[in-house]
This record gives sequence, C-alpha cells and structure tokens, in this order.
Amino acid sequence: MKWKRNLAVAGMIAAFIYASFVVLVMASWENHHGITKANFDRIQKGMVIVEAEDIFDQPHEIHEIRHKAWVGDAGVATVFFDKDMRIIDKYWEPSSYLTRIRRMFR
Repeated sequence: MKWKRNLAVAGMIAAFIYASFVVLVMASWENHHGITKANFDRIQKGMVIVEAEDIFDQPHEIHEIRHKAWVGDAGVATVFFDKDMRIIDKYWEPSSYLTRIRRMFR
C-alpha cells in the first residue's frame, strides 16, 4: 500500500517537472523569433513598411491592399498603411498556447 502512495507522489513530481519544462520551452521558443509582441510594440504610426520588415527581421507574408501581416509562433502582426506607405494603425493577434505547441512539432 505504501508503494502505491510513493508511486503516486513520484508521478505527480514527474508531471510537475514535465509541465515546467514545457512552459520553459514555450517561453524560450517565442523569444527566438522576430515576430513577437515586444517587436510589435516597437512599430510606430508614421513608419514605412520597410522599417516594420526590419523590426520583424523578415518580409511580410500576406499581401493585401492597404495592410500587410506577419505570421509567427507568438501571433499575427498586422499593419495598416496609407497611400504613401506610412503606417497608420496596427493590430496584434496572439496565438493560443495550443497553436504554439502544434507549431513546435511541425
């Protein structure tokens, strides 16, 4: 009977260690990509699209008239611009933890 309790405690400890590892991997995974909330916050109204591409360290992926978007593991950054290609607004859509986990195993 005592061995069952010890086994249960060992299982809970192993589950806690595994969950901690997953959280740490996800946190470090997000920081290695140019498309992050921190980089998104660096974008200012009045910048040109090339400046946004420099911040995200890659060209945009989605081509649309009057807005462009970058897709990364942390989320999707969209910027809206005027006829002179100056940024007039921006929008951040974070990805869910489930989406991040799925992308890690691709």
